[in-house]
Amino acid sequence: MEKSVPRSRSKIASELIQAYHDAIYRVATLDEALQLRVDRRSSELAALYEIYGCKSACFITACNPLSQLRSTQLNREANARLRVELERVARAIFDSDGSDPDGEGPREPGFLALGIDEAQAAGLGNSYEQNAVLWAGADAIPRLMLLR
Repeated sequence: MEKSVPRSRSKIASELIQAYHDAIYRVATLDEALQLRVDRRSSELAALYEIYGCKSACFITACNPLSQLRSTQLNREANARLRVELERVARAIFDSDGSDPDGEGPREPGFLALGIDEAQAAGLGNSYEQNAVLWAGADAIPRLMLLR
């Protein structure tokens, strides 16, 4: 089973971890756009759980592995492969993006996948060489899952 790495033992720079923590994660649902924040309960996410009959979610991208910038084309291709994998295991998938709350830097496209357990989230994040993913359990609180 894949496990997250404790912040104190992570190989990720503390500034980058803080940037992930502070980011705004926008999700385009069928009805509206919602925003997720790390360690903040989302009643909108809880409502999606009810609609889709699940108790977990993962926000994930395949863009910019190990935080190394890649071309838009390479990121688009990697996200397309990730979406195919998510379609096999998720209850529902919503296009999403993560960005700096101050609007500095580009938005990084990704997905909110409902019904993904912790091990699946970590496994997918690792297979796309991501530093971290967001995972939320039944409490609908997105938590930063560090992967290295």
